[in-house]
Amino acid sequence: MPMIEGTYCTFDTSACEERAKYAKELVAYGDGKIPQLFETLGFDRGDNKVNMFFGGENQHGYLGNWSVQIAKNIPENDWGTVIHEAVHITQEPGVQVLYFAQPKFKLLYEGVADYYRVLLSSDRQGDHHDDSKRSLHACFSLAPEHIYESGPEFVAYLRHCSKDPTFPKALNDNLRTGDPDAIDEFLRDRVGFKYDTLLAGYPNARARDIKRPIRTNRFDFFTAMMPTTLK
Repeated sequence: MPMIEGTYCTFDTSACEERAKYAKELVAYGDGKIPQLFETLGFDRGDNKVNMFFGGENQHGYLGNWSVQIAKNIPENDWGTVIHEAVHITQEPGVQVLYFAQPKFKLLYEGVADYYRVLLSSDRQGDHHDDSKRSLHACFSLAPEHIYESGPEFVAYLRHCSKDPTFPKALNDNLRTGDPDAIDEFLRDRVGFKYDTLLAGYPNARARDIKRPIRTNRFDFFTAMMPTTLK
């Protein structure tokens, strides 16, 4: 079986050997970023490795048990996906419990994952194949197809409101529980409101506090501590 072995990740290329070069580069990237991510999140991997393999076209994502399916048609230079999918590993078992059972929480699970993708990327744009992760989008939407744009922005805004730079890590710790009541209690304690209230109020807060979002650099927004509150 064609297997590329790294220190922190592996890649089985048997389903698409013509993309072995990309797989090798992704393993090298993962070996640099995965330990940084796990240290940032205070996550002990033990002896485990992130195990990647090629799926079919557009078949992409974390499957559980340290396994990550990479779409065989993923664009070249899309490195940051390793960071994103590795975050989901740190969200177990909660991500397996709530992600489909209560879809509204997808915004938080994907939001934290892409928040760290941008934060830890080498180019501060998510190490994506294009520049679509460079700036905030013009509109905020809770639609499933928009959670990768809206989710990390929402997480960053909650971080600003909490006035605590460690907020995303603490949020991730609570997402790991898979307990909606625990997540609500955490948000109420740190930000002052339950999750549903925050979701309902954010569009207006965004319109009030974020000027010209399409021009706002994501990395700067994710790392700045803004004196904002949700009312």
